Amino acid sequence: LSSIFAARVSPCPQATMGEEQAPSKVIHFRNVVGEITQEDLEEFCKSFGKVKGIVMLRTKNQALVQMDDIASAINLVSAYRNFQAKINGHNIYPRFSNHAELSGQQGKTDSGPNRILLATIHTPSITVNVDTLYPVFAIYGTVEKIVMFNKSAGLQALVQYADLQTALQAKEQLNGQSVYSGSFTLEIQFSNLQQLTVTANNEMSRDLTNPTLPNKVAAAQTPEAAAAANFALSLQYYTAATMYASTPYATYYMTIAGQYATAATAGLKDPAVATQYQSQIMQAYTSAATAVAQQYAASQQASLSSSA
Repeated sequence: LSSIFAARVSPCPQATMGEEQAPSKVIHFRNVVGEITQEDLEEFCKSFGKVKGIVMLRTKNQALVQMDDIASAINLVSAYRNFQAKINGHNIYPRFSNHAELSGQQGKTDSGPNRILLATIHTPSITVNVDTLYPVFAIYGTVEKIVMFNKSAGLQALVQYADLQTALQAKEQLNGQSVYSGSFTLEIQFSNLQQLTVTANNEMSRDLTNPTLPNKVAAAQTPEAAAAANFALSLQYYTAATMYASTPYATYYMTIAGQYATAATAGLKDPAVATQYQSQIMQAYTSAATAVAQQYAASQQASLSSSA
């Protein structure tokens, strides 16, 4: 995991004030924004020689790239002394680093192929949790577990697939892609973990193979508090289904919303509260179902028109 967070580095002799940094195999890049993935940067550098390691310093929009030899690094830096370097339309600024090399696990460009993926969520404009990510990754195959956390690189998630082939396809298709109409961008790497451990099913972790794990909502202090929490979640997911009615995620959100809706009214002793919940849930369901049906009809019509 630490391969994109920090670097163990060996110092290179510092340039004195007013002098250019002494040549080094390690190149420091500035303005490496979220839309530039580690693979983009590696591809950019490969035309000048073999890339030995990359460290993405996401919180600073910077990166360190170690070339296989100093000659390759000199060629890269020299090529952009008088020309603007760009990746994906964004200006980047390479210069020699004051580090002689990257060492250890931190210098690896990526872990080897693995059924567990490490996803970094860049520039999120919506709340991103397990229920947001699951349908994105489940399109490609069986997702067994998801664990989310915040690190220096930002919000990240480990996604465990049932098999390696599915993980390979998901990485190829999702890396660098904007999701939910540009709501956030995914940067995907292989994890070096062999198995994820999940202790609770909640918005930040989920074991799809063990639905009996304790749930944060179910652990609410009173049945009334649990019902209120489930009610709010059901409305949230019906709203998500309405917003993304034209995407493959809509059906998933409808299913999740229905589960929370059922839990919201189970065990309530106050019939007035139950009636209130049922009324608002039905309104949200009707709105979502109508939106999904309209989008489906429109897609079918478009398909018929294109085949005519």
